[in-house]
Formats: sequence, structure tokens, C-alpha cells
Amino acid sequence: MRGVMMSTLIFVLSLTISCGTMNSNIEDNFPRDGFAFISKTVELKKCIGEKCMTMDLRSTGSGYVVRVTEKGAYIVTAAHVCDGESGLLETVTQKVKMKVSTILLETYDAEILKKDAEIDACLLFAEGLTTGVSVIPLAMKPPKKGERVYNLAAPMGVFNYDMVPIFEGRYAGEDGGQDLYTLPATFGSSGSMLLNSKGELVGMVHSVLAKFRNVAISSPFHKLMRFIRSGLRDASIHEWACVAPEKCAK
Repeated sequence: MRGVMMSTLIFVLSLTISCGTMNSNIEDNFPRDGFAFISKTVELKKCIGEKCMTMDLRSTGSGYVVRVTEKGAYIVTAAHVCDGESGLLETVTQKVKMKVSTILLETYDAEILKKDAEIDACLLFAEGLTTGVSVIPLAMKPPKKGERVYNLAAPMGVFNYDMVPIFEGRYAGEDGGQDLYTLPATFGSSGSMLLNSKGELVGMVHSVLAKFRNVAISSPFHKLMRFIRSGLRDASIHEWACVAPEKCAK
């Protein structure tokens, strides 16, 4: 993980002491139903002759809805949440299966449409998810240094019916091409949305500082917005150009 300049770290520490806490003053209309709980199963298979062995590896993450159509919903999460296992022997095959769950615990299969490893972003499509969720609007400009932000995430898989943890923090600035936020995050927070006080998307948590989990690292604002908009545009073009709807990406 990239090092942090001393001046930035001092600023981060001063904000974390007072702001990296659970928020209890979120307005009732905050878009909790725009949150998506991501479940991944990686099916591993190794065969020796006619004898095969299988194993399932499961993990969870967070995500958010960026578009809903009559066919389904588009959800963004972190790219590594969508990735399979690395470093496997050539004799081991794998298959990645993705699912998304709403805040009402309705679960849908999801298809991976696009990934960008550089900014750690992944666009999913959940066929049939057309109601019970809201779209998270995209901010037109990045947050200012010190601006208050909110994070909806499922750290360690903490998520249940009509309940998703909400955290409050501050934008600490940019370092090494990444955006830093004073927010507690851990496994399961990956892919979670960062919102400004208007409820608009300004970032997405994909990792944390090693040995200091109260500083979350986000995909850069402009690159994340470009990824989302281009992904949705490509999906729309594909739908419009489709001559066999039952065989097209939804």
C-alpha cells in the first residue's frame, strides 16, 4: 500500500480522533435502500484422471445501485470483490458466482459486466431487481478537504433486514493517486459507497491503511465517475442494439 506523506497523516489523525465514529444523526431519508450486500462464491475444481475434488470459497463485500431498469439493476462494487482466486495451479479450474442482496434481504444472481483493476471497480447487473431499491446519484464535483462524508457498508458481513451500518468521517485529501477518508473499514467494507451531505456518491472504499484501519482508501473521484458512466453507457447501447432480447446482457 502506498505510503502517506507526513503532513497528510497528521491531518488524517486529527480528523480521525473526532470523526471516525458511528453516525447517529443521519437523516431518515438517507438512501439506505441504495445499498447492496455482495456475496461471492468461487467454485474450485481439480481433477486427477476421472476423480475430481471440489471446494467452495465464499466472501462478502458491499456495493451500491447506480441504475434500475425494467430488466434489473446495475450495482458497483470493488473489482477485487468480483475477482477469482489468484496463484492457483493450472490443473485447478474456478468459476465465480456473484449474488446481491437488498436491504430487505431479497437476493438476486449477478453478472459481472466490467472491471477496472487500476481503480478497483466492478460493475454488476442483477436481473429481476427492479423494485425495492433506490439509485445513488453521482456527485458533480469531488469533496473538499475536510468535508463530512458518510459510508454505508457491511464490515465483517454485518448486515441484516432493514439494517446496514452507517459511518461518518471526513475527506482527508489525495495521496499517491488515491483519495483518503477518515473512516473505520475492514473486510466486507470493500466496494461501499461514500456519500456527501446531499446523499451523492463521491467515492468508494476499496482498502484501508495497513495497521491503521481508521483511514479508508477510495478510488479517485474522477476515474470512478468515468468508470460508472462509461459502463452504464455501454450497457445502454448494448440493450438498444440488441436484436434478441432474451440473449442479451440485461
